[in-house]
Amino acid sequence: LVWTDTALYSMQFIGPPFTFGVNLINEGTGLIGPKAAVTAPQGVFWMSYNNFYLYNGSVQTVPCTVQDYVFSDINLIQSFKINAFTIADKNEVTVIFINKKLDLMMTVLL
Repeated sequence: LVWTDTALYSMQFIGPPFTFGVNLINEGTGLIGPKAAVTAPQGVFWMSYNNFYLYNGSVQTVPCTVQDYVFSDINLIQSFKINAFTIADKNEVTVIFINKKLDLMMTVLL
């Protein structure tokens, strides 16, 4: 998987002369920061500019009870500091972000 700030692509080996093929998977689901994606047993989770997503063959939105709070209070200037990670023994996917007051915030997606 390859993200831009606006879309998600897949890249696969196709051999010479082009070596790799790049295919658009979904527009409007770009990555908000370079460390805002994480691989988990259920698929790949990431944070975009307006939603949380899961890719496991297709793109799905991830239900989040604090989504309105997160996206209304996020400091986009600090988006390069957003970090997603898993806690495998608790089966959790967590995202850390900076809010508008420059406080470190955390939300559990799964």
